[in-house]
Amino acid sequence: METHSTQEPLNTNCSQGVFERFSFDATSLKGNLAGENETRNLIVYLPASYASSSERNYPIVYVLHGMYGAPENWFSQLPTDPSMDRVLDRLVQSGDVEEMILVAVDCTSSLEGAWYLNSPVSGNFFDLLTQETIDVVESKYRVKAGKRAIFGHSMGGFGALYAAMYRPDLYQACAALSPAGMMMRQHAYQQHADFSKNR
Repeated sequence: METHSTQEPLNTNCSQGVFERFSFDATSLKGNLAGENETRNLIVYLPASYASSSERNYPIVYVLHGMYGAPENWFSQLPTDPSMDRVLDRLVQSGDVEEMILVAVDCTSSLEGAWYLNSPVSGNFFDLLTQETIDVVESKYRVKAGKRAIFGHSMGGFGALYAAMYRPDLYQACAALSPAGMMMRQHAYQQHADFSKNR
């Protein structure tokens, strides 16, 4: 599989690691009826010691964006924003976590979110997340066995929970921030509007 990667400072404000943009053509999306782009663009954040510690393997966290998001949204050039890399740098410096690799996954879609699910219309995004992305990324970077986690926000939180529940063999940890849910059927939720008032 042909891949393309470049090192670049997506965030120049105090980030201690190195960013790489990493793209590949996803076979799991080939032939989708919606015409979604098969090329997926990942952002990989490598910790500060990665280049100098060539014998060391690192835990890895796959980070999933929300419905209208993109991999870039996790990283901000504004020093006042809680950019993912700066948060991780502070946690590493304080000793709360060990150094790790972050992979911001690309599941953007023209159909208002692929929801990290397989679909004959938009393509097999679940396979993209749980098989192809892992295979491509972990054949390129030094990843510690048994140290893989998945994390997401909103639609990405749904995707993280869904992936962890359906493929518990793949992930040792899962975190979902404000996970969204799809209404697959009509639901008269307004009938429960007074629930909280009675508590």
